[in-house]
Amino acid sequence: MINSINISMIRQLCDKAGIANSIDDDGDIRILLSADSDFGHNVAVYINVSKDKWLRIFALAGFEVPQERLAEAMIRMNDYNRKGDLLKAYLTEKGRVIVERYELIDEYVSEEFILENCIKLFPDKAWKFFKENFADF
Repeated sequence: MINSINISMIRQLCDKAGIANSIDDDGDIRILLSADSDFGHNVAVYINVSKDKWLRIFALAGFEVPQERLAEAMIRMNDYNRKGDLLKAYLTEKGRVIVERYELIDEYVSEEFILENCIKLFPDKAWKFFKENFADF
């Protein structure tokens, strides 16, 4: 049981799960989900650890929302956010759609909990979000 985390431990869990990953210039773990016929853009998933307690996982796809479709994108994200799913979606000032999840690890949890409920769960949910809401972008 653990109640503190670091990027090295999270990366080991990604490796244990067989999830290909790398470390980016900011020291975050990066997982690339490749475009396919369901969703035509790559999706980059990033995992960040701060203060040995906060696990932030976020994803963005390889497109920017065109100015003329900003309102449409906002409506889609608001509809998604109203459903109360595990992820929250928002739009950056540069027109990038991001979904994210925070997990506070301040009580003892198993590595299995982090592996199953954070590391394995998020990439699938992020891919599904983009595929179901932004496949036509």
